[in-house]
Amino acid sequence: MAPPRSVSGSVDVSESSETSATSNVVIRTAMTEEQLNEFILSCSKGVGTLVHTIEEEIEKLPEGVQSQDEIESQIRYLEEENEAAAAELKQLVAAVRSVREALRTAYREAATDGTRITID
Repeated sequence: MAPPRSVSGSVDVSESSETSATSNVVIRTAMTEEQLNEFILSCSKGVGTLVHTIEEEIEKLPEGVQSQDEIESQIRYLEEENEAAAAELKQLVAAVRSVREALRTAYREAATDGTRITID
């Protein structure tokens, strides 16, 4: 149903003096109070249907949807874990360098043992 043009009156059919010569009829429509009430009721039913549909769709959203606080908490936890892993990685790199230097030293000593060769 189209929105009302006017709240008052009924249907008017009149001929203007200018249009009577050409036999055109001007029709002005107005909704009765009952028609207006029906229009408002049908609109409110449509809104109610939309609200109901939205509520149903919200219920279908996945459980994985998290609040901003939960997401920020997880990010903080992951940042802490990342920092701990970075510290462990630095320790591992230092240990590997130490082992590599020890192997080089052992190889130099083994290669030059009993000789007068010096390797820097």
